[in-house]
Amino acid sequence: QGGGQVRPGVVAVAAQAHSGETLWLQAGAFASESDADNLKAKIAFSGLEATVRPVQVPDKGTLYRVRLGPYQSLEDANRIKSALSQNGVGAVIIRADDKGQ
Repeated sequence: QGGGQVRPGVVAVAAQAHSGETLWLQAGAFASESDADNLKAKIAFSGLEATVRPVQVPDKGTLYRVRLGPYQSLEDANRIKSALSQNGVGAVIIRADDKGQ
């Protein structure tokens, strides 16, 4: 009875389990924006797109996060994480709000 529509091919259970949580892959966090941009470029060479976002961290100042996503399922996030790993880029799965904060 919840007014959400389910598109063909989308499993209804997954839509219910989502609950507004979004998954991101974080490949790094750097004090230097140029270091973050270098990792973003390395990821681009593997055919994937990452974003660099500055964030204020108490006692550390500004860090530049290199993230990929968002992903709606753990399966999707793990698939991309594996592709990154094969290209020499480590990443961790981050659960965050839809803005990637």
